[in-house]
Amino acid sequence: MSIRWHVALTGLVILAVLMLQGTDMVLADDCDDCHSSSDPNPSGGYAYDEPVLTLVYDPFYQPDSEVRIRVWISHPDDYLVRDLSGSLSISGSNLELTNGDTGTLEEGADGGQGLYWDLRSSSEGECNISLEVSYEAFFEHESPGSKDLGRYAETLEGTIVIADLALRASPGTVILSRVGEVGSIQLSADEDVEDISVELSTSLEGLVDVSLGTNALSSGGSTAVDLELLSLNETSGYLIIYWKEGGELKQQKVIIRILSLEGGDKSTDIYLLIGQITGGAAFILLLIGYFTGGSGILKKWSNRVFNTARKRIAFHCALSYEVLILTAFHFSTLIYGPYRELIWIWEVVLGEMAFVIMVMISINGIFQKRMIGWWGYQNWRRVHAWGTYLTTFLLGIHIIFNGSHFAWLRDLLGMR
Repeated sequence: MSIRWHVALTGLVILAVLMLQGTDMVLADDCDDCHSSSDPNPSGGYAYDEPVLTLVYDPFYQPDSEVRIRVWISHPDDYLVRDLSGSLSISGSNLELTNGDTGTLEEGADGGQGLYWDLRSSSEGECNISLEVSYEAFFEHESPGSKDLGRYAETLEGTIVIADLALRASPGTVILSRVGEVGSIQLSADEDVEDISVELSTSLEGLVDVSLGTNALSSGGSTAVDLELLSLNETSGYLIIYWKEGGELKQQKVIIRILSLEGGDKSTDIYLLIGQITGGAAFILLLIGYFTGGSGILKKWSNRVFNTARKRIAFHCALSYEVLILTAFHFSTLIYGPYRELIWIWEVVLGEMAFVIMVMISINGIFQKRMIGWWGYQNWRRVHAWGTYLTTFLLGIHIIFNGSHFAWLRDLLGMR
C-alpha cells in the first residue's frame, strides 16, 4: 500500500482522537500540589482555585432562642466537592447542641453545599466555637500522577454573642459572586425601634449598592436590607446596622464576602495535548495491527481484505512503524512536559515498559530474516506475538489508570 494511504489512515485516527478530546474533556489536575492558582499557565493547563469555606451565623441571638450555625463551601464549577464533613466544638455553657456535633448536610439551589448545626442559647454572654471541616475535591479528568481528587481539612473559628437586643439581623454573613446578584438581610424587631440606618465598610464602597426598606419598626415588624453586587472584586467587608431602642443607640455587624467563582485558567498545555493525541492514535493503530498481523482467523480475513498476504504484511509493517513513531512522540512530549517530574509513578512506568518492549518487537520485525536464522520461525513468531500481547496488556493498564478520558471508569470502579 502506498505511503499516502498510510498517511491518510494515521490522519483519520488522529482526527478521531481530536474529536474525542472535545467530549467532556477538562485539562485539570487534582489539587494545588501540582498547580498554583497564581500561575497563568501551569503544567497540565489548569490553575486550581481552592474552595472557600464561610462560617455563617447571625450577629446576635436572644437568650433562650434557637441558634443555627452554618458552614458553606463555595467553589468553581469545574470540579465537584464531595464527602463534606465537620465537627463542632463549643467553649462556654450558654450554648447547647441539639442535632449533634457532626452537623447536618444541606444542598443549595445553586448546587452548592454546606453543613449546619442547631443549638439553643441560655443566658447572655459570648461563646467561642471551633469547626473542623474536611472535604474532597473531585475532578472529571485524571492528570499525570494524580487520582482525580484531593482531601483537605480546615479549621474555622468564631464567637457567638447572646444578647437581649430589640433588633435582630439574619443572616450574619452574605456571599455575593455575580454582578447584579442581590442578597438580603432580614431585620426583625422584638420591640419598637427607630432611626434604623446602615453603613458599608470602606472596602465595599463602589462594589455593593445598599437599600433599606424602612428606618423604623414596631414590635413584631420586619424589613429587609438589599445588597446588589455592582462590580466583581474579590474582597471582604461588613455592613453596620444602627438603630435606637429606648433612646439608646445600638449596632450590629453583618459580614459581606465577594467571591469570584469563575475557575482557573483553562489554557491548554501544548505538550499535554500532543501527548494525548499521539498516545490515543498509537493505541488505536496498535489494535488495528492485530487485524493485519499473522494470527489465526484474523489473518484469513485480512488476506481477503488486502487480496494477498504480501500486501497485508506490507501494510502491517508500515502500520507498526507509525505506531512506534507516534508512541515516541507520546513519550517524549509528556516526559518533557507535564510528566517530567513524574517519571517513576507506577502507571507511567507501565507505559515506559510497554514502549521498551515495543522497540524490541520492532527490531525483531525489521531484522526478521536474521532473527529467524538464529531462533527458527516458530520461536521468532512466538516472541513477536507474545511481546505484542504483553505490550497491549501493559498499555491497557496504563491507559485505564492514567488515561485522560477514563476518569469515569476509574470512578465507577472505585479507583480513586
